[in-house]
Amino acid sequence: MQWVHNGSDSKSAAQIDDLVNKVILAEGFNPQDLRGDAANGRFSLQRENQRLDSYEGEPSIQDGWKKGKIVLRLPGDKYKNLSEDVAPALEIDGIWYRSLTEVLKSAFAETDTKDLHLQPFKLYWRNPDDPNATPVRLFSELYNTDAFLDAHSNLTAQHREPGCELEKVIAAMMLWSDSTHLASFGTASLWPLYLYLGNGSKYQRAKPTSLAAHHVAYIPSLPDKTQDVYTSIFNQAASAATLTYLKREVMQSMWRLLLDEQFVHAYIHGIKIKCADGVIRRVYPRIFTYSADYPEKVLLATIKSMGQCPCPHCLVEKDQIAFMGTKLDMKRRRDKARQDSEARQQHVDRARKRIYEFGDRVNAKRFEDLFGPTSAVPNRNAFSQRLFQHGFDFYKMFVPDLMHEFELGVWKSIFTHLMRILYANGGTSIQILNERYRQVPTFGHDTIRVFNSNASAMKKLAARDFEDLLQCAIPVFEGILPSPHSALVSDLLFVLATWHAYAKLRLHTEHTLEMFEEATSTLGKVVRHFRKTSREAFNTYELPREEAARGRRKAAMAAVSDRSRRATDKKKRYLNLSTYKFHRLGDYVEAIRQFGTTDNFTTQVGELEHRRVKRFYARTNKNKNFTQQVAQHQRRERILKNMQAHMGSSTHHAMAATDEDDEIFAYALPTDHYHIS
Repeated sequence: MQWVHNGSDSKSAAQIDDLVNKVILAEGFNPQDLRGDAANGRFSLQRENQRLDSYEGEPSIQDGWKKGKIVLRLPGDKYKNLSEDVAPALEIDGIWYRSLTEVLKSAFAETDTKDLHLQPFKLYWRNPDDPNATPVRLFSELYNTDAFLDAHSNLTAQHREPGCELEKVIAAMMLWSDSTHLASFGTASLWPLYLYLGNGSKYQRAKPTSLAAHHVAYIPSLPDKTQDVYTSIFNQAASAATLTYLKREVMQSMWRLLLDEQFVHAYIHGIKIKCADGVIRRVYPRIFTYSADYPEKVLLATIKSMGQCPCPHCLVEKDQIAFMGTKLDMKRRRDKARQDSEARQQHVDRARKRIYEFGDRVNAKRFEDLFGPTSAVPNRNAFSQRLFQHGFDFYKMFVPDLMHEFELGVWKSIFTHLMRILYANGGTSIQILNERYRQVPTFGHDTIRVFNSNASAMKKLAARDFEDLLQCAIPVFEGILPSPHSALVSDLLFVLATWHAYAKLRLHTEHTLEMFEEATSTLGKVVRHFRKTSREAFNTYELPREEAARGRRKAAMAAVSDRSRRATDKKKRYLNLSTYKFHRLGDYVEAIRQFGTTDNFTTQVGELEHRRVKRFYARTNKNKNFTQQVAQHQRRERILKNMQAHMGSSTHHAMAATDEDDEIFAYALPTDHYHIS
């Protein structure tokens, strides 16, 4: 107990119980092993970590971390070069990454094959009470969706490699990436890239403890020295447009490093992998989804953020977004879907020639005329360079993001506007709302949590908190506004909650998808009617926190420009529907048909994995080389997990049932769905 209450405060009661029960009292634990012998001496954590770091594992799999660098060619205004290859360069070194093909080898070798679905299939349900009923298609996992079935069909039709009779299977790659802060104070951050296998169950991917996430790389940010290097070369600071151009270059250069010749060869010809069941198969990597928030999607898709066509998936224009859910809108999405092409690549090549050989600015008017109609940018796309000629269209991998686009997007903006309306209504409207939210009881372990005492302020709320606000909103808002606005708000909240419930379903049928499609159309109509009606009935101004934020921005701008700015009165604010997040609501039904339900590709899975990264960071010395230390901790944890899986833990053996413990099953009808012994 003295050790418990001294030293670090990060020792939880559960961890201390585990130390005693699962280590000290475990069968096979011998304290003498810690005393060592004449050769090794007493136990040393540093020495054991070095042993883990030197562990090589299977000789045919080299999935360890590598240290690399990327080179950015700097564009200069009126600065001409003989070619792009000899333009001034900015090197970013100290990049930690792993080979994609080696990671896939490791994933198939360490994962029990019975947990992987190597052959996709369609899933159907038929009413057991009606043998003549038509089977209903079900959508849940990636391996029973149209995208996987089409990819498998194309692979089957592909000619076999000469002299190879091995089974051909697909490695369904699902990618996640998102930058995260590592500490409450300071600027330490990390930009991890995770790889998951869609061949496995989404319920395993959603559990960080399953280690289903394979850390592939820690993407670098544009270094702080960029302006210094740029100024020393061009005698002027880099413009905002140039810095944005270089940020896109960082992302694309990182992916060019990952999509190396080895991966492209595997994409075309497959790679032989000895799976965990001992069977050698020829595995073909295929990228199905890439989950990221909008700022990262525009970097990956090489398009302009909130440009004329802000969506990385289609070419619907910004002034057409508000018509989301209409038949015309759905037709536009189909007819104007983005497609990679040689023409797009040639436009980018010509633009880069003008930038580096003729000294054009990256945002020159000629480029606005060339790329403006599609919101493209003069950056080469790594996915297009490496995989386009082999049939891959990178625009199709960008899936909807329920957490950022709805819970922290559309619903948050509507809830914020409802707060503006309550302020405009006056009286005690805000106080009544806060009081009602405080009276809402909790439900379940984490279904409905305790609400903040001041829900209207929306301070430090996560996506799950906004989800709770929506689920309890109908009775809370009832009667606060005068008629007929109270009924309109109730209708709006009901439609939002209905749409959200369809989006969160973990199992869809063709019937529920049809209802989801109808709910999307209804949502668009109700939100547009709410925007029109509320604008006519209420003079809505920015909230106090919005006004304070605007004041801070103006003060920062005044400090930069070295001149004072006069404070202005409150601004009028209305509900803005011309946003990418509102537009994306119309793509969920098709995304579910293609890639399964939203819990397959929500960014929430990646956010959960961030917890492990932050735990690794807490074990580092916090210096500038912490990225390498995080990579080391990640590898050590996976090595120990694999060792435990091969050796078998004492807990597993203690709980395993013996033949004498087997219970004889009672007779049951074959039509029963479950039979529990």
